[in-house]
Order: sequence, then C-alpha cells, then structure tokens
Amino acid sequence: MKNKIAVSVLLASVAFGLQAAENNVVCQKPLPLSAPQDEWSLFQETVKRAPAVMSDVHREYYGKGLDNFGDLRLPKGKGPFPVVVVVHGGRWSADVSLDYMAPVADLLTKAGFATWNIEYSRVGSYGEWPNSFKTVASAADKLQELAKTYPLDLKKTVTIGHSSGGHYALWLAGRSLLKPESELHAANPLKISGVVVLDGVVDLAWYSTLPRGDVQAKVLGNIQGEALQKRLQEVSPAQMPLVKVPQVFITNQSDRFPSVRDYVKRATAAGVQSRYDALCDSNHFAPVNTANAEMAEKLVKYVSELSR
Repeated sequence: MKNKIAVSVLLASVAFGLQAAENNVVCQKPLPLSAPQDEWSLFQETVKRAPAVMSDVHREYYGKGLDNFGDLRLPKGKGPFPVVVVVHGGRWSADVSLDYMAPVADLLTKAGFATWNIEYSRVGSYGEWPNSFKTVASAADKLQELAKTYPLDLKKTVTIGHSSGGHYALWLAGRSLLKPESELHAANPLKISGVVVLDGVVDLAWYSTLPRGDVQAKVLGNIQGEALQKRLQEVSPAQMPLVKVPQVFITNQSDRFPSVRDYVKRATAAGVQSRYDALCDSNHFAPVNTANAEMAEKLVKYVSELSR
C-alpha cells in the first residue's frame, strides 16, 4: 500500500498538477442518497481503525480547555516535513471527536507529511461563539511553536477538513483577511498554502436554513439581521472575501454540492486555483474512507499537489 501511494504521488505531480488547465470532475451516474444506517456504519468503521494508528503520536495541548489538544504525527526521516492540519467534522457538535480522522492523518504521514490532527471546542464543550473559531485558530497557530521542537516546514502547510471541519479548513486559510477590529483577528496567523475540503460546508447562511443546521446557529451566536450578515462575512467562505490559495473540494453530489460548485465558479473567475472532484459515492463519510484504495490515492494526490 505504501509503495502504491508513493507511485501515485509521483504520477500525480507530473500529470495532475493544479497549475494545468483541468476540468472539474463530475460523476456521470450519481447514486441515490445513502441510507442513514449506511453512513453510520461507515463512520463506525473509521472510528474503529483509530486505535491501530495511534502509535508514535505526539499529543500536544495548545490551550487550557480539556479539548484544546492535537495529535502530531511525523514521517520517518529527518525532515523538515511539509505539514497538514487535519480538522474533523460533526456538525460543530461535541458529539464527534478527532478519532475518525486519525486514519486520514496516518495515511498522509506515511506519505511523507507531518500531520496535526486537532481537537477543538464544539457546541457542548464551550464551543459557542466565538470559542469554536478561536480554538481552531489557536490549534493551527500552535504549529509555529511546535516547529521550534519538531522538524516542520511551515512554508508548506495544507489544511484538510471533513464536513464542518471542511468549513474550518477553508476558513483557516482566509482568516488573515480579518480586520483588526474583529474579535477573531490574530496578529500573526499561520499561513496556509492549500486547502482540501472533504464534503464540507462553504455557505453557513445556506446551511443554517436546513433542519440539521440548528447546531450551527449556536456556533454563530444566535444572532439575526445585520449583525448576522456582518459575522458571516468573517466566518463563512461564501460570504467572506475570497480565500486566494489553491483549493480542492472532494465532494459528494449531495445538497452541499450546488454551493460548492457555485463557490468554485466564483473563485475560478477571480483567478483562484479552485476545483472540485464530485464522487459517485453518496455516503458522507466516503471522502475519509482510507480503506478504499482509490479514495486514499485521491487524498494523497491532492495534498501533494497543494503542498508543492
């Protein structure tokens, strides 16, 4: 598996570079929506694989909260290594932890990347506005301190996030655009060179209208009107100034897909290297299923392209 991934990365760097003009990938035969039990089953399988990939993990705290920590994994060798910040999802809720993204972090570490799989405050664990955003930001910025101890090449830092974590992965790349008066502003935010969003949310205004969007309202502070619109311009990629770093969206053709497609169209028109790869698999957890060889190769390929 390791050799196969290494060959895939080499081929990808030659044939699939983001610098080349490349059409967005769309499945020609979309599948029906996955049954909830199928998604729950695949989620369970990813969580079950976590204990097997926890050796050689450096767990580091970045804050005083119980969930203010991350798992740092280092490849073999001396480095310095390009870095991937891994952000789990879970509807911004404390019901879900970083465990299910551990196999993704392990896969990328074996492919030559240092990975920082972060935990952060969510709704139910002091993650109401603005704490969730602040802890995600603090987790990312902790790498600037860790680089003094570990062989990390922060000039090549990619974020990758699934579902609501995909929203944070893209937001981390754009928070340098926040104005000084914003309560989320940081003087020296970690610079991100690329983003991979795995069936993620790019439009928080749209998501909050869905029945399952109730948790997200608490993340934004349960405000309405002009105050909400101003806040969305700071935290929702669809309403923020464009994030002008290379980005790839590996997405299901679900209700998220139209907003992702619209975002990519807008970004591309503005000269941003942005594209999507729409999977034929409708299961929300398919993009993080590293047991699927094709999916594992996609993850390594896109992260490799973006870290160059």
